[in-house]
Amino acid sequence: MQEEVKVEVRPDFLARQAKAQPMQALAELIWNSLDADATSVSIEFESDGIGGISKIVVADNGDGIPRDEAPQVFKNLGGSWKQLRLTTPRLNRMLHGREGRGRFKAFALGGVVDWKIIYARDGTPFRYDVAVLEQQIERARVGEEAPAPGAATGVTVVISELKRQFSSLQPENAVQELSEIFAIYLKDIATLRSRSQASESTRIGQSQVHGTSN
Repeated sequence: MQEEVKVEVRPDFLARQAKAQPMQALAELIWNSLDADATSVSIEFESDGIGGISKIVVADNGDGIPRDEAPQVFKNLGGSWKQLRLTTPRLNRMLHGREGRGRFKAFALGGVVDWKIIYARDGTPFRYDVAVLEQQIERARVGEEAPAPGAATGVTVVISELKRQFSSLQPENAVQELSEIFAIYLKDIATLRSRSQASESTRIGQSQVHGTSN
């Protein structure tokens, strides 16, 4: 059964998130993946069939979010579990975000955001979804979990009802800027590799940042 969580939003919160620059919003989603100990992050721009973009999809192979923690995670936009830690649980990376806001910067890109989450409990993978609408940002709809035999853990963020075409985020425009944003981090985290099937990529040391447009 789907669970509806009332999100605690400060009055000025949404206005600030909606004003985020597109690249900043995309970078925050990538940071969330890295804070979840992802070693692979892909960015996909789904075509609308008429030369535009219908969806932006950011997918990672991180640890996901346990279903029983999701209500609290999505409830407190001004707080975060990261405030209680300095490093990530598994790979011991330095954490980037601490205020629990980054994931909601996605609303600077589109009016609907869906999180498709797979996590492991006692070695068994489970999947569930979380959906938030900008017009009802105070409500996070957390779906019921179900076993996902053989599935890899990770989070896929799907942003739809885009506010514009965001040509600045296309691979030919975004790769260099993303590489600069994450250059120091990628240099320090030699095990990190962000990848996709893009034709354009930028290599930084042993790491790659890619984008793909379909």
